[in-house]
Amino acid sequence: MSSSEFGLVSWNWCVWTANRDPEKLALLDRLDWSVAALQETSTESLERIALRFPDVDIASGCDLSNQLHGLTPQYGSSIVTRNGARIIDSGLVPADNARGGWVPGSEPMPESMVWSRVRLADGTDLVAVAAHAPHSAGSGDDGTRRVERKVRTYRALEQWLRRAPHPVVVGIDGNCWIDGSVDDLYGAPVVPAGPQEAVNRFFHDGPSRHGVRDVYREWLFEDPDRLEAVERRRPNGPLAVTFVRGANRKVADRFDAVMASTDVRVRHVDHSYDDAVSAGSDHSYVHATLDFEQ
Repeated sequence: MSSSEFGLVSWNWCVWTANRDPEKLALLDRLDWSVAALQETSTESLERIALRFPDVDIASGCDLSNQLHGLTPQYGSSIVTRNGARIIDSGLVPADNARGGWVPGSEPMPESMVWSRVRLADGTDLVAVAAHAPHSAGSGDDGTRRVERKVRTYRALEQWLRRAPHPVVVGIDGNCWIDGSVDDLYGAPVVPAGPQEAVNRFFHDGPSRHGVRDVYREWLFEDPDRLEAVERRRPNGPLAVTFVRGANRKVADRFDAVMASTDVRVRHVDHSYDDAVSAGSDHSYVHATLDFEQ
């Protein structure tokens, strides 16, 4: 890896399998990263991460939510840095910028979206975001409420990203069928109308909407051989498997992504759902090697 390159991992840590944290830590240690955007991290899991990687800086959504709002969430998103990368400043993505911040009863829950200003080992500054959108499964009034909560979460993230300094990178568990909303999966996406249209457009409209783009889709489409390999394996998609939903009729999806502003170049992106599940999570990690436009 050249001096300008850095590794970024986005991963839903899965708070419900705390007994598997040692295996998750071992997998995280095997990956080459300077910045990790994690979702579903508890205070206890972050303490284990700090013990495993003594040189890390950590920005915890749970801690920030407690400091800023007096809340005590069970888990939240977090930014972790190592390999000489340091966290200079951190905060929470507010639910409504027009109101100046999160207020009780608003969405998203504040611990779900954390930002940090990170200084890499070569002195380059960037803004990193760890985001976890809520799911919208449900029926009747409950389902409607969950969809509204999800849409508000994406709206808040979009509003914040439009004003964020660049370069900016985002690791997100979107709880969204990222590749499932396209009529021609391997061509130009067609986003269906409906209550979650704004959620789908977050991933498919790209920088014109909020300033960041899906780095895996870009990297995949840069090389026809890469794209052909995915088409042969999964002709109906998804482009990568990061989550499998359904108890009896299982469906593979790509729920997880790394997104970045256009001044961040994509060198490589990989996933391993099998390795991540073997370690105790229910989501694949997304591992991206990135650097900067000169």
